[in-house]
Amino acid sequence: MGLLAVTAKNNVDTVLKNEKIHTYKINDGHPLIGCDEYVRGLYIDMLCVVAMYENEDNENQNRFIQRIMAGCNDKTLINEHIKNAMQLSVEKISEIIKQIKDNNLENIFYLESLIINCANGQPNKKQAHFLAELGEVLGFDKKKISFMCDLAVAVVEQNFEDLKPKALEYEEGAYICKNAACYVWDKSLFSTKKDLYYYSKSISEQPLFDESIELENLNSVVIENQTITTQLSFTSINKVTIINCNIRNINSICFYFAGVKTVEVKNCRFSDCYGGFSFDSRDTMLNIEDSEFNNFKNSYDYSGVIVCSKKGNQITIRNSIFRNLKACGLYPGVISYDNSVTSINCVYSNCLGYAMFRFGKFTGEKNTYTSCVRERN
Repeated sequence: MGLLAVTAKNNVDTVLKNEKIHTYKINDGHPLIGCDEYVRGLYIDMLCVVAMYENEDNENQNRFIQRIMAGCNDKTLINEHIKNAMQLSVEKISEIIKQIKDNNLENIFYLESLIINCANGQPNKKQAHFLAELGEVLGFDKKKISFMCDLAVAVVEQNFEDLKPKALEYEEGAYICKNAACYVWDKSLFSTKKDLYYYSKSISEQPLFDESIELENLNSVVIENQTITTQLSFTSINKVTIINCNIRNINSICFYFAGVKTVEVKNCRFSDCYGGFSFDSRDTMLNIEDSEFNNFKNSYDYSGVIVCSKKGNQITIRNSIFRNLKACGLYPGVISYDNSVTSINCVYSNCLGYAMFRFGKFTGEKNTYTSCVRERN
């Protein structure tokens, strides 16, 4: 117990000395949001216990707890939670700890306890010992408490660079960071050996890769807020997600998939490329939402501009725009060969080729076609 207390104290000494915490806002997605009112109330009551422990000035702690309450839509006055906290029995505290564990809230609760307990700077010896005991009650070992303290420092400073190698090395690192996603903006911390997350806080003008690469034998890949200028290949992956990316100036097919079950493309902008997606296996589900495709010109015979595939895949396109697409082969169109396509609320303008959707099955709803060859509704 003593060693755990020292570990906690050494790691949280700097937590909340930084003034950023006083203006820091809780992002959407707090794990408590999905819990019922009873559990939310118990959770906040227990945070108030943490705030009051060996502390006479609770102003900073209460302000932080109120931010959590606002993020979780808790309309109760904080004074009510403080009153409840002062009246908690041992049995009631045991019930709260049980509810925290049963609802998988232990990681976020301990992170917030670290921040709250140290809101006025360096914790005293009793507070550090309390944090260590709280970690033990939640089932944490020394290694986990140490990682949680490092995470607390990273959250307060909003600098996650030093945490990244620790998150990869620690087997629970990515899972804990996902639990704390409402505080962790750098989603690359969610990466594991089987799940890769390429993330920038805002669109990066620097291309993600300098040359074509292949990613293979993974559970999932997420690429968010990136610029892509080279072909990417994905092999034997359950799910690939591409979010808010600029894909441009690729003189080949942008994305090649083999043995990929699901592909999600959201809020992306494609421009000046030869081809969009190619599949080397059947039964892949491709979902495209809120994206734009501009100035495509392929030179592949028997293939489509956006989907260059002869395989039978399930393709759904929603709220997207296709402009100036030209297929240059014998039979191609926008989407080609044996694919089942659903297009909803999309705009097709100046899409030229043998046909808009070549062979396969097409279902359209609320689409607009302008200057397109053999447009279909």
